[in-house]
Amino acid sequence: MGTGALLIVERLEFPGGPARGRGSRPSPVHRVVRTLIRAGMDLIVLVTPPDCLEALQKHVARMSVLCIAPDSGAAVLTLLGTGLVYLQDKCSRILVSTLDYPFFSTETVAALLEPDAPLLRPVCGGREGYPIRLFSSMIPQILKKNKDESEEHLGLNEILNGSGLSCTGLEVEDEGAVLPSQRAFAPPQTAIFPELRLRLVRKKPFFGPGASELLSLIEEAQSVRLACQRMGMSYSKGWKILCDMEEEWGAPLILRRQGGRNGGSSSLTSEGKALLEAYRKFEKVAQSLVQEAFRNCFPFLCPPHPRSGEVRAETSPH
Repeated sequence: MGTGALLIVERLEFPGGPARGRGSRPSPVHRVVRTLIRAGMDLIVLVTPPDCLEALQKHVARMSVLCIAPDSGAAVLTLLGTGLVYLQDKCSRILVSTLDYPFFSTETVAALLEPDAPLLRPVCGGREGYPIRLFSSMIPQILKKNKDESEEHLGLNEILNGSGLSCTGLEVEDEGAVLPSQRAFAPPQTAIFPELRLRLVRKKPFFGPGASELLSLIEEAQSVRLACQRMGMSYSKGWKILCDMEEEWGAPLILRRQGGRNGGSSSLTSEGKALLEAYRKFEKVAQSLVQEAFRNCFPFLCPPHPRSGEVRAETSPH
């Protein structure tokens, strides 16, 4: 299994659309997502309260991320549980963060993925930061230990502390990992980096980040209609995109089952699953090659290769 990232978006901390205009700063959501994409995450999931889902989907449209929400509830424990359950059988290692800490670097993400400590977080200047890296095998214990707690006022640190699991600190030279956005009067300067959006083309472009998200949601929801709703698009537009995909790909991608007590369902065919898996792998490999080319062509824009992090004595989140 691959490596996933879970970003907990508790509140509407982003504008209605992408930041535009010269001199505008990226939103915290865009900043974190771009960092995770550049770090080579296999799957990035944003979990938010139900009433924030549509706005969040519009805000990160075509960024190769998946937005989900619980059926009800907005507490951190509810959001965390929804995201972890979704990722549990898809990723072996998961990075978790709230939107309060958007400034951690790709180098910190890479350092967190190397050690074998089950629960790991960055530490800079004696302060514990984000994201927190955990193994998917720990998810049942984390959720079980907290299920009887009054969840309304629990934060991510309290939830992990309540699991009874010890957390290991990884020393990093990254002040952004411990810098809360609400205290950042002078946030770290946004680095220059390459951004790659890949599309497959035959007679015309037919498969890219948006199409990838649509297939992922159909497989998850088992419904084209629900997948379209989650993406904030009309049902008719969703089917047109699917028909164009199948025409250009040359094989059925969606298996639609009619009728039944629940009104039928949809899923990916073997061709659809193969296309989605290959595209995700293609994205990851291409991103890695672009990052290497960027470092070779723009060495003066790239930080020196980070030193290996030092894993310190075990601590508990606080």
